[in-house]
Amino acid sequence: SIVLCYVGQGANGNDFGAALVYKILPDGKLLKRSKAPIRFSERPVTHLTTAALDNKLFVVGFRGAPMKDADGKEVKEEAAMVVGAYAPSLGTVVFEPTEFSVEPSQPQIW
Repeated sequence: SIVLCYVGQGANGNDFGAALVYKILPDGKLLKRSKAPIRFSERPVTHLTTAALDNKLFVVGFRGAPMKDADGKEVKEEAAMVVGAYAPSLGTVVFEPTEFSVEPSQPQIW
């Protein structure tokens, strides 16, 4: 199976980070295993990159759009990441629920 991470568009027009799982068939065709996109970020994202950590774990790096915190202060995620894992017994991907902001105060990292 392979995991495809991509930027999808939500109903409100904002882009979000998501993944789908596909199985590679013997004839080389792909069979979609995910019933729906599996979101790894609820905020708008751009500039995706991924890196495998082993045969099941991977990291998705992305640029998140600025958002407001509980005090109304703008919080940037110029470089953020989230850990994901392929769960073969379930045929799906699970993501760590918390994104990690690599450098929240530094602008224009990407």
